[in-house]
Amino acid sequence: MKRPAIPKEVIIEITGKCRLVCPYCTGPRTADVSLKDIKAALDEAADMGVKAIRITGGEPLIHPEIRTILAYARSKKFSLLINTAAENISKPLMNSLIANIDVALISLQGYDEKTNGTYTRSRLPFLDKIKNIFLLKAYLPTVWLATVITPTMAESFEKFLPLVKKINPAAWQLLRPISD
Repeated sequence: MKRPAIPKEVIIEITGKCRLVCPYCTGPRTADVSLKDIKAALDEAADMGVKAIRITGGEPLIHPEIRTILAYARSKKFSLLINTAAENISKPLMNSLIANIDVALISLQGYDEKTNGTYTRSRLPFLDKIKNIFLLKAYLPTVWLATVITPTMAESFEKFLPLVKKINPAAWQLLRPISD
C-alpha cells in the first residue's frame, strides 16, 4: 500500500479575534484556541513529518499564548510562517517573532495613514506598522506582503508601488476578496 503524501504545510488558525474590521474579511470570528489543543495539533503535525506550520487567525499576535505557541512550534523544528497585520507589537513579542519565525506574511491594505484606516478601520498608527515591517525584514529570512484587491485599492494601485518598492518584500501577493 502506498503511503499518503505528507502535507507540505499545515495552517493553524489560533484565534479568530482581530483588531481590524476589514469589510472583505471572512467570518465568523472564533475565540482563541486553547494552548493544549494547539500543542496537540503541532505534536500531530510533527509526528506526521510535516515540515512547515503557518500560524494564522484573525490576528494571531493577539492570542494570549502566542509567545509560548511560537517557542513550542520552534522546538518541534518546524519552519514557521505567520500571517499578521504587524500592528501593536511589543518589544518582547517582536523578540519572540525574530527568534522563532522564518517567514512573515504581512497584510498591507493601505499605503498611508488615511488609506490604511479606511481599508482596515485600524486605530493604530500606520507609521508604527511600517516600522514593524522594517524590523521584521531586518531580522527574518523572509517577509512577504499581501494586499486584497478591493475596488478602491485597484483604483489607487500605483500609489501602493512606492511603499512596496521601499519595503522590498520577497513577494507581494495580490489577493481577491473572498465573498460569502
